[in-house]
Amino acid sequence: MDSKEMIILENHNRLYYTQHMNKDAHRKRIKVSMLILSGVLILVAISLGVWYLSSGNIAMVVKNPNQTVVLRTVVCNDSMISRYNDAVQSATIGDYDGRLKSVATDVMALPSYEKDSNCLFIVLNYYLHIGDVAKTRQYGDQLISQIDAGNYISGKLIDPVSITDINNGIKSLEDNTNSVDAG
Repeated sequence: MDSKEMIILENHNRLYYTQHMNKDAHRKRIKVSMLILSGVLILVAISLGVWYLSSGNIAMVVKNPNQTVVLRTVVCNDSMISRYNDAVQSATIGDYDGRLKSVATDVMALPSYEKDSNCLFIVLNYYLHIGDVAKTRQYGDQLISQIDAGNYISGKLIDPVSITDINNGIKSLEDNTNSVDAG
């Protein structure tokens, strides 16, 4: 081989080596970039997950296969239950009427009160007390639906009632209204 061929061969080898080295370096850069991007995405996903969990929008439950999980909406909390209990323990009828109406009005002003069995119980007792048959039936049916779904009335309420008691109270009110209308 003469020197020209040698130089050409040497240049060819250098070019071949450089091209392959560039491909390998390029592949390594792509791999490193993908690893960094994946790491950033994982950190963002973890951060969003932690934020979402801490916001209270996710509930995790451990249960047996035969158990049913009931997610309950709590609108009428312990302070509202205490107000109701104070109202029904009032000494005089006039005081009872005013306080019960006040509590029931405040409950009905709360958003989503119809999804809380305690709120429904309070409103039902108010309408039962004033003798409004249609509203008593409406709230009685809603309360029974909540109880059937596993959303029970708080034991902190004075005189909590069973479904039978609710139905009997509604029937009694309807019978009294019908007898007054007939007479």
